[in-house]
Amino acid sequence: MMFMAFVPVPIQTSAATTLKAGWVKNGDSWYYRKDDGFYYKGWLQVGDKYYYMDTDGVMKTGWVKFNNSWYYLDSDGTMHTGFKKVGDKWFYLAGDGKMVTGWKQINDTYYYFNSDGEMRANGWKQSNDDWYFLGSDGKMVTGWKEIAGKWRYFDENGVMLTGWQQIKNRIYYLQESDGAMLTGWLQDANKNYYWMKSSGEMVTDWRKIDDSWYYFDKEGHMVTGWQKIDGKYYFLDRTTGKMAADTTLTIDGKSYTFDKDGVYQESKSGGASVSDSAPGTEAAAPGSSEAPGSSKPEEEEAPGAKKTESASQSAPGGNSSSDVPGGSSTPHVVAPGA
Repeated sequence: MMFMAFVPVPIQTSAATTLKAGWVKNGDSWYYRKDDGFYYKGWLQVGDKYYYMDTDGVMKTGWVKFNNSWYYLDSDGTMHTGFKKVGDKWFYLAGDGKMVTGWKQINDTYYYFNSDGEMRANGWKQSNDDWYFLGSDGKMVTGWKEIAGKWRYFDENGVMLTGWQQIKNRIYYLQESDGAMLTGWLQDANKNYYWMKSSGEMVTDWRKIDDSWYYFDKEGHMVTGWQKIDGKYYFLDRTTGKMAADTTLTIDGKSYTFDKDGVYQESKSGGASVSDSAPGTEAAAPGSSEAPGSSKPEEEEAPGAKKTESASQSAPGGNSSSDVPGGSSTPHVVAPGA
């Protein structure tokens, strides 16, 4: 870095006066004098430190603009590099002293600095069509982040994801409008119903929700009607998806009885037979499938939320302010049969 531009300022002395080169203080101001008695102007390098002397040769402190770039001089006049807090705002000065604006990678982490150099913190940043979030320390967020009570996910590049996403082998739905993770019942455009845990993870296999059992196939779709699962027949209400249990129902004009675990009980008196009437198709159950009435451990939950499964859960959403992604949105969150 070369800043040796200067204009000498002569000092009138008598022949008997010997001038010493170096720093000179006059009142509250500092100057730097050469061997020939002239003062420097402009950038001055002394050892490995840089200083800026104004048109009168006075050492500057604070902000200085030079060739359309801003620099910061500390109270001792040295040019600052790295993070700098001025008032209640943070700035970053590069290795050559220039104030940084825009995106900047610092120690493997990205930060964003406004056009005035202020570090963006604890807020949203939109670049092109992508949304990013800067934490309270200014660092660009990656991974799960709870913001204003809603969980969102940011990829390794800091981009907020939306829609269906597979994250660490689990499936989530992140609202298209604002990236908020949905929980509870979700219905897609094809009228398929899904159940998203309180952790946001999409359910497959059996699930008990508000005291009723449901079955979700490997795609997460709630199944209805007759289903053969692990060699046993079940009937899931054709509208609500609720499993029939401990009851006798008339289905398509015939009577069928189901035990407390929902398993169809073959009639011993010549009544309707599931195998005779061939109801439904066989559901492809995962290898770890467990029928209702058995204990099923809860899987590890992705961002920490309660594990209570309740159909009264509502999805995040609503109005967003103008400086956050999305706006007014109406997610397809509705319970089957509602």
